[in-house]
Amino acid sequence: DSSNHRIVVTNLQGQFVSQVGDGTPGFADGTISEAKFCRPQGVAFDSTKSVLYVADTENHALRQVDFSSGQVVTLAGDGTKGRDYLGGKKGRNQQLNSPWDVSIVESGSKLLVVMAGSHQIWTYNFADQVAQAFSGNGYERNNNGPTGKLSSWAQPSGIALSADEKIAYIADSESSSIRELDISTGGAKLLAGGDPFFSDNLFQFGDVDGNLDSVRLQHPLGICADADPNLLYIADSYNHKIKVLDLSSRSVQTLAGSGSAGLVDGKGQGARFSEPAGIVLGPGKRLYVADTNNNTIRVIDLGTGSVSTMDVSSVPKGRMEQEEAPQGEIGGAPPGAKVVRLSPVRSLSGELKLSIACPPGFHYTKGAKSQFEVAAEPTAQGFVASPQSGQLREGKESTIKYSLRDSRGGGNLLRINAKVYYCQEGDVCLFDLISFEIPIASDAAGAASIPITLEYTVHPRGERSSAALLF
Repeated sequence: DSSNHRIVVTNLQGQFVSQVGDGTPGFADGTISEAKFCRPQGVAFDSTKSVLYVADTENHALRQVDFSSGQVVTLAGDGTKGRDYLGGKKGRNQQLNSPWDVSIVESGSKLLVVMAGSHQIWTYNFADQVAQAFSGNGYERNNNGPTGKLSSWAQPSGIALSADEKIAYIADSESSSIRELDISTGGAKLLAGGDPFFSDNLFQFGDVDGNLDSVRLQHPLGICADADPNLLYIADSYNHKIKVLDLSSRSVQTLAGSGSAGLVDGKGQGARFSEPAGIVLGPGKRLYVADTNNNTIRVIDLGTGSVSTMDVSSVPKGRMEQEEAPQGEIGGAPPGAKVVRLSPVRSLSGELKLSIACPPGFHYTKGAKSQFEVAAEPTAQGFVASPQSGQLREGKESTIKYSLRDSRGGGNLLRINAKVYYCQEGDVCLFDLISFEIPIASDAAGAASIPITLEYTVHPRGERSSAALLF
């Protein structure tokens, strides 16, 4: 539960079992209830040890949750963003860079750590507690070589193992491809998507099913393997779809999702997702999908093709949601959003001029849909916004016209929620949530004579990047 900085445990019907982490951002070991995480992403569970391994992304750390002892400890990383592309140090002395997923190999003696920030795959060895680079030279490329040093990755984000554990399948998000990692050599091989000829071209994306040679994906974040060794399931995040890759027929087909963002149950392409990121195969031929922008878990029945939404209403509300959302209002700021509150306005209609910039060395993520939405709170009769939602474009201003019928009784405000995807040159891609609050004065009347300017510049959070899910 990344934006609530915790791990939530439920049964397969969605009933709450327990929570790991106190639900506030931080970096602290301790008991399961006291430990702190910061936007954790991928996890891997070792059922023989009753231990969960966590890629604690914004803490730049690899964490271990021991359910038998009830303790959380840090295996590698010290809470700050590392710039080491080799590794070789022990435990907390080895800094990491935005670990995004993790997988257990060699009968539990090692972990493969997908390091999105350094564009590499690392290993963690339990015998000597050393974390080090295994595949990828740190260049952000779709380069496939016979060894780890001769291969390059582009923000790898998801990992799944073949049945014989000789191959790891990687969702290489920035190259919009699925690639193979040879676990013995560290070498890489392109399976589907991306540009097979020019390793520096990270903009070969789209939404095309078919033969592996012609497939186009868009920023896939998650991948898992089927019991059938020929089948892989892909969370094709920016296409809002779940796809299946068949190694025997060398093809990719859409399994579920219409391609438009939304929260709609149904069968196959009649269903809708919104940037699905995590995916895992459960018992009974069911896929469980972390449907990120819908803040829920979806279930795909592989026998019938039907998609349903898991009932997680028994899960306690996250502390970040409780603390950051305005009380007694419908809507509110999204969890983790930076809230920008403006001075009250005394007009019932007018124009908003919205622009969100990147700092030097950063740019909007190509292919990602940075967007905004407008609402009145509490929900007001007679409120109109045009447009009510739209896409943000770098260097361009979005004009929003609004009108309210009245503001009698006070307590009304306009809220503009914005989600911005942006990248640093040669580094990990990030996203930020910004929520503008514009109170409406109780004596407001008429139309504003000048537009209200809403300007903001996104900033990575110090040495802890603001990377989150989704990417």
